[in-house]
Amino acid sequence: MAGSDIRVKLTAEGVEDVVRALGRVQKQAKTTGAESAKGIGSLTSAFGGLQRLLPAIGIAGVTASLANLARQAIDTGDKIGKLSVKTGVSAQALSVLNVAGKTADVTFEQISGALVKFNKGMGDLDRGSKEAGEAVRLLLGNSKALEGLNTEQRLLKVTDAIGRMESGYKKTRAAQDFFGKSGADLIPLMNDLADGGFERAAEKARKLGLIIDQDLAEAAQRANDNMEDLRLAAEGAATQFTAGLAPAVADASKALLEATTGEGVNGIRKVGEIVGSVLKGIASAFIVAGKAVGAWFEFIVEGFDDLIERFKIAGQIFTTAPSNWGAVFEKANQQVKKAAENRKAIFEHFKEDVLSSLDALWNPQASAGGGKKAGDGDTGGGGPKVDPALVKAAIARKKAQLDAELAIAQKYLALDEQAAKAAYERGILDLQKYYEERRVLMLTAFENEIATLKEKRDLAAKAITSTAAEEVAKRAEIEAIDAAIDQKKLDRELKFAELNNEEAKKLRDLGKQRADIERRILELQGKTYEATMAAIRAQADELRKAGVDPGTISRLTTALERQASFRQAQDAGGALLGQLDAAQARIENRVAGGEIFPFQ
Repeated sequence: MAGSDIRVKLTAEGVEDVVRALGRVQKQAKTTGAESAKGIGSLTSAFGGLQRLLPAIGIAGVTASLANLARQAIDTGDKIGKLSVKTGVSAQALSVLNVAGKTADVTFEQISGALVKFNKGMGDLDRGSKEAGEAVRLLLGNSKALEGLNTEQRLLKVTDAIGRMESGYKKTRAAQDFFGKSGADLIPLMNDLADGGFERAAEKARKLGLIIDQDLAEAAQRANDNMEDLRLAAEGAATQFTAGLAPAVADASKALLEATTGEGVNGIRKVGEIVGSVLKGIASAFIVAGKAVGAWFEFIVEGFDDLIERFKIAGQIFTTAPSNWGAVFEKANQQVKKAAENRKAIFEHFKEDVLSSLDALWNPQASAGGGKKAGDGDTGGGGPKVDPALVKAAIARKKAQLDAELAIAQKYLALDEQAAKAAYERGILDLQKYYEERRVLMLTAFENEIATLKEKRDLAAKAITSTAAEEVAKRAEIEAIDAAIDQKKLDRELKFAELNNEEAKKLRDLGKQRADIERRILELQGKTYEATMAAIRAQADELRKAGVDPGTISRLTTALERQASFRQAQDAGGALLGQLDAAQARIENRVAGGEIFPFQ
């Protein structure tokens, strides 16, 4: 570490000391950079190995991804070259397998592992392994079918034979015999390479410029080695740079540490207070913006209410005699005044709300006293007392706002309910969907009322009391609100029950109407018996809904069905007798006319 001792204070003298310390850091950095330049200059020769490689890669694109593509091509060439050395398979053949593997969803890593296991098996075969010879015999018909062939020729012959086999356990077993347990993963690739597939894949790779020969593979290996040398050299340069920079950084950090302790603390605290004030200013801007948006929405809602009321008043012109138009105009004038007062109230509430929020932000100690009762003395907190009258007025204003919001929400729900009823009456909604919509609206209305009561309860709990009587009144108000909440929950259940009963009655009435219509249609079609049976079934359903004993209903239904069957038979018999009478009359007429003799 440098021997100089730097002490920095937040004064003009301290600033000069820091500048001098940083100047010394810069000087040492330059010295280290000059020494490192010699070592870095020697690295430029490392790029020479790339000169033979780049032309073979081809133009893959003119965008920013060219560097990544080149890097990938170098890595691929390096891997193919190293695998060629391990297995004895030429780089050209391996590059063809790599291209074919991409279309068969087989990775180069899977191919590499399989070839290593294939080479091991070929070594066992050459050493006279019976197991390896049996695998060759089962696949090629002769255990000596691979003799005299090099590794690449053996590989292509085996893959072609396996690829031409029918799919099944024998094919899987053969792939595993030659390429290990994961050999089954190579079956899609071997299928593509069978029956001249290797030559087709080679031609495709040649057209795409993806064939990597032995020279290119060796160039890629040298390029990768040079890149690694470059990375190591850069790491060494960074190490030497850090060694030269570290002492000066240590001196500067020591000086800054001393500046933030002792006498420098006051200066740092002042900076923190300034930053805090800036943050409060930003927060104030957000508060004002948020409150302004809320007030704007209140203005919009109030404007809609005012517009609706004005339309209602304008509509009275058409239903009121001209002699009474003065009263209508007076009502319109009152509505204008009311709208102006509402807008003024919204603005006043916005102003008070903003001032209250900003006061809580900039004077937190004063706001913290809001939880005390009026009359409680200052217990050393240093904050001023809270005026109970102001708190009471704020609570009353908030309650009025809650009531106004609830009234607006209920108006919208009433409009929604009217729209649902109109849709039902026009046939847009069926009965069940109509009552489902009403249940949703009713639930929303009750939830709004209960939520408003809960907020009022929270406001009542925050009220400040100064006497025992006020405390008793406060508790009574909270209990009354709790009772109102319970009552609203009970009303909700009762209303839902009433709505369900109303829906059930409507469904029964519709069922009766539907049954009557079906019976009338049957009667008009001359199907009297079917109409009677339909009426009997409808009557039985009504009796079941009325709670009549099932046995009684069964006996009554049976009797009515028998009676209907008897009437049907009687009507059928009457119809046959009528036909016989008509036939007899026709015969008598023919006898009287001399067409036939009486004995005929």
